[in-house]
Amino acid sequence: MLKLRGLYLYFPVLDKLKADRVMLWLDKKTDLTLSENRLGNRLLYPQTIPVTPEEMAFDLALLRELIALQPDHYLNRNLRRLIVPENLLDRFPNLSQVCWAMVDAFQPLGVSTVYLRSERLGLKSIGTVIKPEKVNSDGIVKLWVAEKSYQLKVGSLFAIPVNAHRVDVRFESTAISLMGKSNNTTQVIGGDLGLLIDLRKPLKKETES
Repeated sequence: MLKLRGLYLYFPVLDKLKADRVMLWLDKKTDLTLSENRLGNRLLYPQTIPVTPEEMAFDLALLRELIALQPDHYLNRNLRRLIVPENLLDRFPNLSQVCWAMVDAFQPLGVSTVYLRSERLGLKSIGTVIKPEKVNSDGIVKLWVAEKSYQLKVGSLFAIPVNAHRVDVRFESTAISLMGKSNNTTQVIGGDLGLLIDLRKPLKKETES
């Protein structure tokens, strides 16, 4: 009956994970044997809830690999949507952490809207992820969101609260290219998540899902 509880409830593919893949998202000092033991414990006791920062980091590493194994449940590249199942937040209650895990797993280039999916209400927009298609090795991105201005360093991650349903975002930088331009204005959707900006270099080429 264990497979009806814990992580198996959300991810029936849990037993397909490999420890070396999970380690890609962990501190480089992490020992492979330790990761294999932790993964084995999650397979035997998938209902276990992490209680230390190290255990939470491991579960978030699992999350990245698990959602990558089932992209159709969380991603629509054609519509530029990331979808967070509401019940997943029972296991991973930090919405921002879940969305950053999706960004790492899928590398959604450009501007993507994030939706919360509930069985009762369907899809509800909760924010936006921006990830430039091209990023130079260093530099500064000047960003304006509504009446506020920001200077963001290339290579970093940023979360900006956006409570309005829709807001214009303007950026200027020779260090990035977004929608084919280094200077542009685009409209984004706000909400509980707000605006997540990933200024790291894309890790891999997009593939269709």
